[in-house]
Parts: sequence; C-alpha cells; structure tokens
Amino acid sequence: RSGGRLMDYARAIRVARARSDKHQLDVADAAGLDRSYISLIERGKRVPSREALGKIALALEIPLFLLVLLASSKEDLNGYSGTEIRELSRSLLYWFVGET
Repeated sequence: RSGGRLMDYARAIRVARARSDKHQLDVADAAGLDRSYISLIERGKRVPSREALGKIALALEIPLFLLVLLASSKEDLNGYSGTEIRELSRSLLYWFVGET
C-alpha cells in the first residue's frame, strides 16, 4: 500500500510479462505459483505478497525495485528527488530497451 491506495501490480506484471514475451503459465511455472493466481493478480483481483512479488520478478527477469516502480503512480514518487527519479527512469528504460 502507498498513501492508502493499492499500487497497480496488475499493470506492472502485465507490462513486464509483455516485455519479457512470456505467457502467464511460463511466469507461474518459473515462480512456483499457480497460473490462476497470476491471472487474478493481473486482473486486479488479488494483491501479491512480498514473497510472491519477488518470485514473479525473478520469473520475469526484472529487478524487484523496477517491478514496484512500474506499479507506482506519480503520487507514490512524492518525496524522491529529481535525481533519484531520473536514475529510476534510466534503470527502467535500460530494462525495456537495453543499453542506451
């Protein structure tokens, strides 16, 4: 939770999965989770535990902090300096497109 709102893990996992070109079953198998659980998360019906998020991040080959960043909204980034946000943005861009 962030500021009383749920972070959008559904969007984050869908985006990361699309970028990784993996199916829900691929992610579920690699993470040791049930495919229906991944589906429920992606539809916003379940909020993943920290442990599940870590497993999903490993399965998607994305650093956990970037998966959490993808789930964040603008309000979630209040309190971070411009330099920190630029560095996070660079890390995310590098993960999406490779070296820039």
